Amino acid sequence: MRILDLGPGTGILALRLTQHQCQGVGVNPSTEMLKPACQKLAKATLLPLKFADNDWTILADEHFHRVVAAYALHEFPLAHVVASVQRRLGDHLTSLGRIVLGDVAVPSVIFREQAKQ
Repeated sequence: MRILDLGPGTGILALRLTQHQCQGVGVNPSTEMLKPACQKLAKATLLPLKFADNDWTILADEHFHRVVAAYALHEFPLAHVVASVQRRLGDHLTSLGRIVLGDVAVPSVIFREQAKQ
């Protein structure tokens, strides 16, 4: 199974996926954060790419069975996440592919700030 991991961070989820014979591609805006992931994930492809970027040509011909994001999208407004997922990720899914998001969603920026307090 080919997996696209949005925001793999230090690679904890991606490592588990590769232990189950999944092939992974991880995209993360922080090259610093990708360094520890690279040490753990010799077989994965890790790319410095922001979820909010409009230019995803680096993944133009890539198709995945699953697109996953674990606690990587909560800083974005929910409407932006939904629109971005619909616009960008559908082109990268196989015909039976699925998007799996595990994150915290809040109804507004005000609520998010209150939750931080």
